[in-house]
Amino acid sequence: PDTLWHSSWDGCTTEEMWFTMDMKQEQSVSLLKYVPRSKQKNGLILQYEIYYSTAETPTEGDWVKATEGTWPEDNTEKIATFAPVNARHIKLVALQTGTQEPPKQFVSAAEIYLGSMPQA
Repeated sequence: PDTLWHSSWDGCTTEEMWFTMDMKQEQSVSLLKYVPRSKQKNGLILQYEIYYSTAETPTEGDWVKATEGTWPEDNTEKIATFAPVNARHIKLVALQTGTQEPPKQFVSAAEIYLGSMPQA
C-alpha cells in the first residue's frame, strides 16, 4: 500500500482515466478491491465502471460492462462486486476522480486486487 501508480503529473483527459489488468488466462472474477493512495485526494476514484474481456488482445468492441458505481471521497479501501464473469482482462475506468488542482484531472492507485466472492 505504500506504492503509488499515478497518471501523468500534468493531468490527463477523461479518455485516459483507466487501466487494465491481464490475468494471462481466463479466470472467474466477481470482485475488485481498489486501495487508494494513503494521503491526498489527487486521482482518488469516486465514480467508476468495470469492464471485462476474454480476448487475448482486447479492442474497443471486446469490452463488456460488469458493473458501475461510486465510492466515498476518502482514502479507505474500496470494493466493487459484480456477478461472476470469466475474463482474461479487467478494465477499471475512472469516470470521476478527486483533484487538488482543478481543472486538472488525475487517476491514482496504491493497489488493485481481483478476486471472487464465495457463492452461497
